[in-house]
Amino acid sequence: MNRLSLPREFLLPNDVAVLKVADKASDAVAYIWTDKSGRPCARVFYGRQSKPVFSCHYRAPAQREAAVVRAFEARRARAAAKARYAADRKASALKPAVGDVLSTCWGYDQTNREFYQVVRVKGANVTVRQIAAETVATGDMTARVIPLPGEFIGEEITRRVTGPSLKISSCQRATPHQFEEVAGLKVYRAVETSSYA
Repeated sequence: MNRLSLPREFLLPNDVAVLKVADKASDAVAYIWTDKSGRPCARVFYGRQSKPVFSCHYRAPAQREAAVVRAFEARRARAAAKARYAADRKASALKPAVGDVLSTCWGYDQTNREFYQVVRVKGANVTVRQIAAETVATGDMTARVIPLPGEFIGEEITRRVTGPSLKISSCQRATPHQFEEVAGLKVYRAVETSSYA
């Protein structure tokens, strides 16, 4: 079902002069006028919204101008925060290389671990395959697992990198698995896993 979207002009008075004021540093727009009772009025919109952020009348024009300035400043601050968030996300984005081992850690009443090896990188798309793990029992339904690079047990999965992890499924996100270099070889860290019957 399509919702009816009315243009902004429909919400503005047509029996008095209305002045449009656009913020040069954001996409905020204010419409100001004086109603027939002599009250200063303003409606502010952000972006392409057809619903106003606020619509008020004031006792004095100075109050109206102050409210419009605050609305413009709030929109600029929000845009700056979004830009910072996008820059931080881009800076912290996963940058895998072929051969890297990624691991997942998920579960509600248990700790599930899977390991994936990067087999191809093309732009922001990464192709991985699940690899086997060596499991050493440490107690009742607990164990330590270590990835075994090159021992593939799953089909190729291609995903787009959009942040600091690679989304494998709705509940699995893979991140680089920790390792130490010993004599030029990668020695991967053992991690805990658990299961409940």
